[in-house]
Amino acid sequence: MVYTQFCTGIIKSHQSDDAKYANMTAILDGTIGISQVDEQLDDFADVKTRLRSIQQHIRSVSRQSPLVCKVCTTICREPTIHQGHGSSGCPRVLNKCFKCFGRHAKGACTNPLFKVAPKYCWKCWMPLAEFFGISFHSSDIGPNCDNAALDYVKQLLLAYFYDRNLATMECPATTLIEYQDWLFKDSGISVSGSGQVPNMLLLLESFILRFEV
Repeated sequence: MVYTQFCTGIIKSHQSDDAKYANMTAILDGTIGISQVDEQLDDFADVKTRLRSIQQHIRSVSRQSPLVCKVCTTICREPTIHQGHGSSGCPRVLNKCFKCFGRHAKGACTNPLFKVAPKYCWKCWMPLAEFFGISFHSSDIGPNCDNAALDYVKQLLLAYFYDRNLATMECPATTLIEYQDWLFKDSGISVSGSGQVPNMLLLLESFILRFEV
């Protein structure tokens, strides 16, 4: 009966089919105990909770007034309005280009675009694939995207490149080329013992935790 319950838990988990088969076989032949599998399932629940918190935070910020700077509102933990519209007057992204991420006004930019990795929406920068059953993008891709992350995540990641104190997570990138590569790569460490997610999601989590009440 106990074995049946744990097999059901393994089957419903977000492990790969090979991992599910390996775990159930390992229990049968005694290689691992049921308690170890139980810990793995707890890890999956933990990482889903963490990803869902990021998802909910982005949705919450998106409900702010268009006049509010979402970056500073996150940092100050209260609605913040600049002289410009939204983040356009934000000192953390002032004279920084949303096109190439360089230090200059965007109107004067002749540099190549800051590259968003495949399988990410180039407009809101969120991943198109699900991670552990959590989706960050369900709207149209590209010019018709109306995702909650619009006018927030890109600005947040731009601000972080020039001020690493905004998040507790460390980033080894020192150039924009290194940064665009690092952001969309899977983390080099297992998250809650359950596998890897993109660095940009972990960075968002770190940023949120840094300024939570």
